[in-house]
Formats: sequence, C-alpha cells, structure tokens
Amino acid sequence: MADRSPISRWIFEEYRLGENSLAMGRILLATSLLAFEYPRYLWMAKFPESFYNPPLGLGIFFCQQPPGWVMWSFMAALTVMMLGLLVGWKTRVMAISLALVTLVANSFDYSHGKITHDILWIAALFFVAFSGSERRYSVDALKRTFSGQVPGWPLAMLAMIVSLGMLSAALPKIMSGWLAFDTQNVRGHVINNMFATGRLTWLGGLMLKYGSTVFWEFLDWSTIGIEVAFVLAMFSRKAFAVVCALAVAFHVGVHFSMDIFFLSNLIAYGMFVEWERGLTLGPIRRFMAWYDQQMKRVRGWMLPVSGLGLMLFYTTKGNPAAWLVSCFGDGERIRNSILAIAALVVAVTYLLHFSRQKQPAGQNAGIAAQPRALVSSRPLVLIEKPSQCDRKNSCDPLAETISKLSRGL
Repeated sequence: MADRSPISRWIFEEYRLGENSLAMGRILLATSLLAFEYPRYLWMAKFPESFYNPPLGLGIFFCQQPPGWVMWSFMAALTVMMLGLLVGWKTRVMAISLALVTLVANSFDYSHGKITHDILWIAALFFVAFSGSERRYSVDALKRTFSGQVPGWPLAMLAMIVSLGMLSAALPKIMSGWLAFDTQNVRGHVINNMFATGRLTWLGGLMLKYGSTVFWEFLDWSTIGIEVAFVLAMFSRKAFAVVCALAVAFHVGVHFSMDIFFLSNLIAYGMFVEWERGLTLGPIRRFMAWYDQQMKRVRGWMLPVSGLGLMLFYTTKGNPAAWLVSCFGDGERIRNSILAIAALVVAVTYLLHFSRQKQPAGQNAGIAAQPRALVSSRPLVLIEKPSQCDRKNSCDPLAETISKLSRGL
C-alpha cells in the first residue's frame, strides 16, 4: 500500500514470493533434511552417561541422558512429520511441530558438548508454516481454497534472523584481529583443520602451498565482508538474494578447503530463491506437474507407514544419500560435495540472471523504461488511406489529410 512506511513495506511486501516458489522451496527443504541431514540423535545411545553434561536448556532437568528408545521415538516422529511437510499435509501444523520437536531433541543432543549450526533451518521450518507454501503442490491445496496474496513477513523475518546470525559471526572476527595485515586467520584455520583435526583436502593443500600473503588477507577480508553484507542487504530482497548467492560460493570454498559443510545455511538461503523460474524448463515443469498429480493419491495413513519404513532404513543403513554413494569412498563427504556443487550452480545461475536483468545506463535506460508504443520504430497511422481511392484522389479530403499527417509522425 502507498501509505505504508518503508519499514512496513519491507516487512509485509518486499519479501513476497510467488506461490510456486514458496511451494518448491518447501519441497526442497523437506527433501534436503530427509536425504542429507537425517537420521539424528540415534548415536547418543552408544555413548556412556558420563558424557552427559547439558548446557542451559531443557536437558538440565534430567540427571542422565534419555534411553535410546526415547531418542528413536523423537527421530521417528520427526521423520513422519517431515514426510507430511514434503507432501503438504496439514503443512502449518507439521512445520511448527517439526521446529518445536527438533528444539526439544536438540537440548539432549547438545548435552554431549557439541552445539551444531542448525538453528537456521529450524527457523526456516517455523517461518515456512506461515509463508503460504501450502498453496501449491500439496495435499492442502486440494482440500482448501486460498484467497488473497501470500504474506511477505515470514521471509522478511527469516532474512533478519539470517542477517543477525551472520553478523554475530563477523563481530568476533573483527574484534579478534581478522582485519589486521600481520595475521592470516583463514590460513590458520586451514592448517588447524588439515593437521590438527585431520580434515585433509586437496584444495586446502594447494592453498597452503601456493597461497601468498595477499591471497590470505583477501580471504580474511572477504569472509567478514560477506558476513556483514547480510545486514546491509536485508532491506532489499534482490540485494539479499545476491548476498546469499555470494555466500554459497563462500560456503562451497569452506567445504572443499576445510571439509566443513554448512547445510543449515544453504537450506536457509534456498528459501529466498524464485524457484518458479525453473518451471520454464521442460523437465522441471513436467516433474512438478507429475508431483502435483501424485498429491491426489496421498492418504493420511501413508505418512506413519512410510515414516516407519524410512526409520528402519535410517536405523540399519544410516543416511540414504551417503549410503548411495558410499561405494565410491567416503559417502558423507561425497554427498556433501554433490550438494555443494548443485548449490553453487544455482547461485551462479542466479548471479548471471541478475546481471542480465540490470537496465542499460544513460539514455537507453530511460527509453527502456518507457511504454513500448512510445518508442516504436513504426509510424503511428491513425487512419489508413482508403483502398478505394483512385488516381484522381476521389476519396474524402479530410481523411486523406489526416492520413498524410499521421504517416509523418
């Protein structure tokens, strides 16, 4: 609305995406977690109770870690609900429940000392519940009729959370001397990951062998620059998407040089992609049409049956994507590398598309912004010369005059 303040326009309008994009983002979110993140929590049953040292949270109310069947039940519930989110069955209930149950289960997961960076995809789950992603490619879309525009505030709030999270990563770096020219902090992290942690990578070895001081300083400054850029760009959806694309390149570089994979960040960035542009490609359009047709066959009883079947696979084989590629080596590393390359392809494609969208500068930009009819190279003919006019100009004089004048415009 025209009378809204800039802040109101940012919250309620700036981040409004199309229904197809939101639905495809929901499907990719659920697929990524089912195929790349799950199973979780099952490993805790193998650890002795002496490892249980919960931080501030729900875990402090328990004197020992829950039995293995409790964590298995958590994982089974998450799997069933994630399948519900995938097909859009009671989407809002499933997304909120997934976020809450994950937070509860994480309170026990974190009690063993390692706090993972999964808060971004948990936040994405919460805001997906209110984004309107159930309006397309879902069971809900077959049972309900939606009216009005999709809300923009869920993605705006997610953008703010992502931005503040990245800023919280940048500020300690700035205060600890990352911008000093006499230290190369990225180089220190690569050395630590390769020789102390044991994450040996081919790219990391090349960087240590051939990287100059200028190269390492560039990495120090660009790391902080990308992390700070989120806050500066979050008031514009297009600018924020560009920063997300650049951050994908940053995370891919971290993965191949240090073997550290930030799935949570990639999932959060994916929520801002206009995925519906992919519908212009025949294979994607046909697949989504087929997917939409399959929603008519989904029944509620299928979710627990499929979820328990998938839990059986998780319990016996582990992560499905890692299991599929394990015959080629380290399944987890190969899985992460494939997803990183796919994310990089999407990011580069978006950056190329964004660069082509920019209007030409100067006079051409002004002309390009005008209506097509005002800049047409064809003459504007108001009245065509009557075909019945003979060589003696026996047609109406007024029509003949207007016709001549209009051809001269």
